[in-house]
Amino acid sequence: MEINYKISKYFNENNLFENDKSNGILIKKDNGSITIKGNSRDLVELADLLVSVAASKEKGEHIHVDSLTTLNAKSDFSEIIIEKID
Repeated sequence: MEINYKISKYFNENNLFENDKSNGILIKKDNGSITIKGNSRDLVELADLLVSVAASKEKGEHIHVDSLTTLNAKSDFSEIIIEKID
């Protein structure tokens, strides 16, 4: 699956990022809740990953969000798998 960075491109072209440096998405688990934190660049990069999976024509298409994509090493999870089911 090809990752489409349309949202990031739009933000870059329109100078909408608050910060040019990606810190990675921080995902924490606390009392049955999951909190996803990140600066504007991190959240937009995650949105690009979600849109790429959603736009896929293939059922079962998935992406691994980990330290190689946009996951912060301090997250409570080493990997998140996002999969299209229909």
